Amino acid sequence: MKLMISEKIYRYRKEKDMTQEELAAALDVTPQAVSNWERGGYPDITLLPGLANLFGVTIDDLMGNDELSRHEDYKRYEQAYKELGSGEERLELSLEYYRKYPSEPFYMNRIAGNIEYILLEDPGKREKYMPLLNEVCDKLMDKPLYREYAIRVMTVVCPEDELDHWLKMSTVTSEYTRRGNLLHRFIQRDDIEGWQIQSQLQMIEKFTLLFDAVCPDQLGPEKKGEYLRSQLAMMEWLKTDGTMPDGWILHYAYKKLVLAACLFATEKTDEGWAEFEKSMELYRKWFSFPKDALLDLGGGELFGGLRVTPDWYYCFTPSGEKHKLFEHTRLFFYTPDRLRDFLNNPRWAWYNSARSDPRYIAAVEWADSLSKTE
Repeated sequence: MKLMISEKIYRYRKEKDMTQEELAAALDVTPQAVSNWERGGYPDITLLPGLANLFGVTIDDLMGNDELSRHEDYKRYEQAYKELGSGEERLELSLEYYRKYPSEPFYMNRIAGNIEYILLEDPGKREKYMPLLNEVCDKLMDKPLYREYAIRVMTVVCPEDELDHWLKMSTVTSEYTRRGNLLHRFIQRDDIEGWQIQSQLQMIEKFTLLFDAVCPDQLGPEKKGEYLRSQLAMMEWLKTDGTMPDGWILHYAYKKLVLAACLFATEKTDEGWAEFEKSMELYRKWFSFPKDALLDLGGGELFGGLRVTPDWYYCFTPSGEKHKLFEHTRLFFYTPDRLRDFLNNPRWAWYNSARSDPRYIAAVEWADSLSKTE
């Protein structure tokens, strides 16, 4: 990552129809200095106000901190982030962008998540990383959309004597959420129709969290497999005419994919392949949906005929009214890249006995080809 001041000086000079000599004369510097700036050098900091005034822009604009440049930086960051493997590499990248955008909560959030991962892998690095974690989490506490995540990270990694403090910072009950507050708003105004829609949205959010609840690998493949079967059995209730509603296919497919790993690890090979192939069939269907599709959720009156977009950002009522979903599961972020990475991840040793099978290889190749078209 670099400051974009060289490109900006060149662009703004051209927009003003100025030569390098004319710009140099206006700033009382040599033409060689202007040429050096446009080739990648940096002007003296004392010249920045004059340059900005001359071009009629802010210093932030001049240095590449305008909205367009921020967006371009974000895209470069995300691309680089995907290509890095280790938590510390990703942390260093996030820290680089945080230094450029010290008020941007997105990069603070990434730093917090990476430090959490690093410290859980190697608690011996607490002294090195806790000061930075405290710094970004303190800032995130003032960012409403990021506050709860900061609290969660600190609850996970804080020393024992700080645990009570962070637990007290957490939301006290499920009522004090954005959806809960909206429910209270509508019921207090005797708006039963509004309350009913919010209640149905809340149910959808609660079901996603219930279906996405994690059973730790440390319990072993046998126990984890039993847990997954229980979750899948709950999902079966949503089926209509024996078919899983389109809106829940991603959750259902993911649980079957993990169950397949558990079965392979416990040498239940035939059953493992049955779950794996059903999972991949569902994934193929899921990734075939257009981005603007509206997917049925089933559930009868509990969900009130609401339909969800494939990105799980919005629900629509039968009349076409649009509502944002607030609480999301990790599966909300599931993309072809995530599926490809899951299938290739050596951490999933429970899949090792299946990796050389043509069926597994074909699934990996399909996920890889799909991710390249996104």
